Amino acid sequence: MMAENRSLRKINVAKTEVTDKVCSKISIFLQQKDLRLAELNLSRNQIAADGLLALAEALQVNHSLKILNLSQNFIREGGIDVLVEALKINTSLQELLLSLNKINNVGISALSGFLSAN
Repeated sequence: MMAENRSLRKINVAKTEVTDKVCSKISIFLQQKDLRLAELNLSRNQIAADGLLALAEALQVNHSLKILNLSQNFIREGGIDVLVEALKINTSLQELLLSLNKINNVGISALSGFLSAN
């Protein structure tokens, strides 16, 4: 159903037990041409490194998403480098929320290096 709907502007699936496997499917949805989705709230779920990698892959080709909320998941440093590379390519994302994850100094350093360059 979602794959056929390109008019959605906002999806909120916070606190719904979204896993890395589900993120892979969301990634496929986000890579559709002519997608108009501007906001995706995936906060308070069970997303870890594999889910972050899938979302980063989608961000490389998605041109509609402006806000991505990944707060309160199980994101650590794994996948942050790939996310940073995707952010270098993506020109639409304006807000990325990663609060209350367990990103260590290595991951924070990668993110801050990207931010200081932009």
